[in-house]
Amino acid sequence: MATQYYRKLAAAGFTVNPNAEGIYKKTVNDYELIFTGSHAAGNFGMVFSCRPTDK
Repeated sequence: MATQYYRKLAAAGFTVNPNAEGIYKKTVNDYELIFTGSHAAGNFGMVFSCRPTDK
């Protein structure tokens, strides 16, 4: 199930953070959208956050 979410994020233009597994980022209209996903013992957790970019 987690792999399906990661594929959808990649298809939506999110890029994986090269320094951390399970963190995807995308910038839209001066905001950085961040998705963090993790899976262990058959459970999948995810967090979305949004913050202004530094300009």
